[in-house]
Amino acid sequence: MACHGSTSVLLGLLAGVTAAGQNAAVIGGRRLGLLAIAEMGGDLSRLPIIDPSGGDPLEIANVLTDGVPVVVLDPGTRHVTAPAARARVLAQRYRSQRGVLICTKQISGFRPHLTIRSHVTAYIGLGPGIGRVQQMKFGTETSDRYTPTRRTELLLAGVDPPNTPLGPEPPRPRRKPRSGGVTPDERCATTRSTTTSTREPVKGLDTSANPAAQTVDRDAGPQRQHPTIGRW
Repeated sequence: MACHGSTSVLLGLLAGVTAAGQNAAVIGGRRLGLLAIAEMGGDLSRLPIIDPSGGDPLEIANVLTDGVPVVVLDPGTRHVTAPAARARVLAQRYRSQRGVLICTKQISGFRPHLTIRSHVTAYIGLGPGIGRVQQMKFGTETSDRYTPTRRTELLLAGVDPPNTPLGPEPPRPRRKPRSGGVTPDERCATTRSTTTSTREPVKGLDTSANPAAQTVDRDAGPQRQHPTIGRW
């Protein structure tokens, strides 16, 4: 079996197998997300990860046929080639053990019985600047040796933790003043009223023609009188 494209379908298969109490193994698998498998309900204690850098990945897959029903061969960027005779022997062993070998890339010499290709088509749950991904839609194509390609759409839904808001954050409460103090809003209002109250009329000036010159600010310090202000 071959599984190409998005890894979410493959992760769902591994989660379903391990959640049902069966064992599975991954040869390589550096790009697979184990956290996603656990969040789908999979049992990671039944999913060993084997590093094939020190050996032959096909030989490791051959050994695992004796006790592991589902084996994923994900060599990554490593190029794996199998002679036709060796590929037939390995496929026959898996059929006799009623196991499944899943390859994530094309391996020369192997001809899979079933091929699954999937890609993300839509994300559900995102709004204009808010929200989180709650569901994902996948376009999936399946093909085998005897039937034409079949296309379908899969929906992968997650489970939100309890009491998790999906909309914008609620407004923050106003800060409480300390004992005997005032709030920041009251402090600003008090400052404005104090500034206004410090302005008083100027005595001895004829300001009937210029009402704007009726007051001065005591807090602004000594003022120098304009020589022509008395003639307005």
